Amino acid sequence: MAQYKVLCGCGHESRISLYGPEKARQERLAWMGSPTGLCNPCYAQMKSHEDTEKRTHELAALIAVYKKQLPDGTPEQLDELRRQMKAMDPSDVRARAMAQAMAALEL
Repeated sequence: MAQYKVLCGCGHESRISLYGPEKARQERLAWMGSPTGLCNPCYAQMKSHEDTEKRTHELAALIAVYKKQLPDGTPEQLDELRRQMKAMDPSDVRARAMAQAMAALEL
């Protein structure tokens, strides 16, 4: 194991520990110093942003599906959906999509 101090492409200075053959370590150091290289906190932030975008797109797709399906439901079916929605974890993307679709359709 070797520790290196590198100026990453994001502009932050990072201290990293690298394992493996010298060639692989040098490649990793070169990548981190390149314009696309990111330190660990910046990489984690980028991944978090990508995950948020992915969940937002999934939510929008589910809302569109529910908006198409809900108007065809009978009052009993809509009441059942409301009961299911209340039983779901509020952080569940399906529950949020269903709630937003029902609100948009004023059901």
